[in-house]
Amino acid sequence: MDRHEIFTIAVKDFTDISAKDTVFALVEDTIKSINNANESEKEKKASLNEFFDQIIRSNSKNLYGVKTEELKNVIYFAKNNLNKFNMEEFNYYFSLIVRLNKAKINLKDSIVAEEKLVFENKRRKQEVEKEKLLKEQENIRKEEEKKLSLMSEGEKIAYAIKNEKSATGNLESYITEIYNKIDIFEAEDKIVIAEEIKNYYIKNNKWDGKLSKKQIEKVNKIKQIIVC
Repeated sequence: MDRHEIFTIAVKDFTDISAKDTVFALVEDTIKSINNANESEKEKKASLNEFFDQIIRSNSKNLYGVKTEELKNVIYFAKNNLNKFNMEEFNYYFSLIVRLNKAKINLKDSIVAEEKLVFENKRRKQEVEKEKLLKEQENIRKEEEKKLSLMSEGEKIAYAIKNEKSATGNLESYITEIYNKIDIFEAEDKIVIAEEIKNYYIKNNKWDGKLSKKQIEKVNKIKQIIVC
């Protein structure tokens, strides 16, 4: 069997074996050592199988400085594939398995590193976007403060009604409060406020149609202010 064929089989056979690099290295060194021994093919395979069986029979927690459970995982894989090859071929085959396992670990590390990088970039992007949003909100707040500073009291109230902004958070109560004291404002401010109260009433179906007696009185008063 040529090396290209062995490589193809190794790639096809390779699976995610739960064991550390040191465990693979231990098995690889044992296979290499037995393969280099001055013995017949039959004797080499017998020696290797004896090593495999010794590991499989063991009840120890650790063997040869590694976890027995991990060592058995690798041994089961090796033993199941030994009879496909002669010893020289199997030596090369298992060395390929070891390299494939290392490549898998390196790939896994690369994937984890890439995922961390993606997460970090996403976090930084979110922070930049959050900072940008806060800056935009601050600019809007300052612009609004500047705009309000140039308004009369009546214009400020009209602006609050139009933009549904009240100090209490209850626009209906705020409008009722303003309506009840609308007569204290200067004529121009009264008209500006009345216009926005009218718009609010229209928007909330309180300007025409079937209205309560109290609401009709409010509508008529707002109309009188606007006409004046």
